[in-house]
Amino acid sequence: MEKSSDTALYKYMPYKFFSKMLEESALTLVDPFQCWEDTYEGAFYRAIKDEETFNYLVSITRHKTESESVIASFRRLLLTVSSVKAQSWTKNRDDLLMWAAYSNNKRSIMVQTSIDKLNTVCKDNYPASIDALSLPWIHDVVYDYDRESSIQSDIIRAFDAIALSMNPYEPFLHKRTELSFEQEVRLLAADSNQSNRKTAKLRINDIKAFIDGVMVHPGATKQFAGKVCNECEKYGITYLGKSQKYDVSFLTV
Repeated sequence: MEKSSDTALYKYMPYKFFSKMLEESALTLVDPFQCWEDTYEGAFYRAIKDEETFNYLVSITRHKTESESVIASFRRLLLTVSSVKAQSWTKNRDDLLMWAAYSNNKRSIMVQTSIDKLNTVCKDNYPASIDALSLPWIHDVVYDYDRESSIQSDIIRAFDAIALSMNPYEPFLHKRTELSFEQEVRLLAADSNQSNRKTAKLRINDIKAFIDGVMVHPGATKQFAGKVCNECEKYGITYLGKSQKYDVSFLTV
């Protein structure tokens, strides 16, 4: 687990996902290959699964003199990454762009927690004795994919970087530069169940302690805001109210 701090994190989601989180007292992580729409996500691993592409990358990188050990390490990584699940958070609190991206007909929720609390969930679900490559990782996303650069050069760069660190999560931490407004932080973990399932659950032992607050979309109706408020009261969670980003006040002098 990479990060450890009390930095606040936020997740914008449809109400149904929020309600399910409370009901199950669990985080839902997804398979990046099956669930993320952006084809840049995981493009590196899709490329090296092809034998011809893999051999070409080995031949042109600075690690070609150690090709046998590099190949063996990457084979192991491919086995690990096939079970990777992920969840996205952001450092952006009550942000207009995030509300717009996750509007869900103005029925979306912003959940607040912290990196430390995410780390606690990870520790509760993964024993410290497991293989280091399988331990969860929490890390900032790096927005360094230039739209005008070729995907081939990005893959070559990633191949070199991973050959040095052998961290299977590294390729999932890079996104296009135009998405930098997201200020995303990702939770990545290996699924202990090696089946080809789309989602995996991490239990939350104390949902009330995990969630620091809940806010509703600035365009939410009074009825919807009341519904979320009641659900928060049911679980003893702090309700932060409706975002005021759409409110306009005129001051009289």
